[in-house]
Amino acid sequence: GRLYTLAGEKAKAAAQYEKAIDFFAKDPKTAGRPDYLFALSSAADAAEGRKDWAKAADYLGRALKMTPDRDDIRMALGLDQFRADHPEEAAATWGQVSDLRFSEERTYLARIGRRYAELGRPVAKDVPEKDEDLVKAIVDAAKAYATEQEICETCASSRS
Repeated sequence: GRLYTLAGEKAKAAAQYEKAIDFFAKDPKTAGRPDYLFALSSAADAAEGRKDWAKAADYLGRALKMTPDRDDIRMALGLDQFRADHPEEAAATWGQVSDLRFSEERTYLARIGRRYAELGRPVAKDVPEKDEDLVKAIVDAAKAYATEQEICETCASSRS
């Protein structure tokens, strides 16, 4: 799979990673092998590239079972669960993050997931196609939210 990835043959690489996953899954002795984790992670990346969020979440969920202390995998899993239209699962997954490096993201994303579910999963309009544009839109929304929270906190403290 790695050679196909380097050659830019994404579909062939994904097929090879899936074959490796099937091979590793048949033998319980391979459960903790780094190459099994690599295959799961790479297959998840390939699924994300195809926008197959449910498949990516499946692979990352398996990877997380192998390495439950990996909050980086947990964060990515939550994002794919959210993209696969499972905001409640995503919020629960993000809520399990314990690494302090992810504390702000965990809180923010868990709130987004819960609120999205509360709103009945509204369909977004004009969703950016490029990841960079989507990240910018999320950061802009977060800044607006933070500004609004600061205004509310200032008003509340001035009333006291």
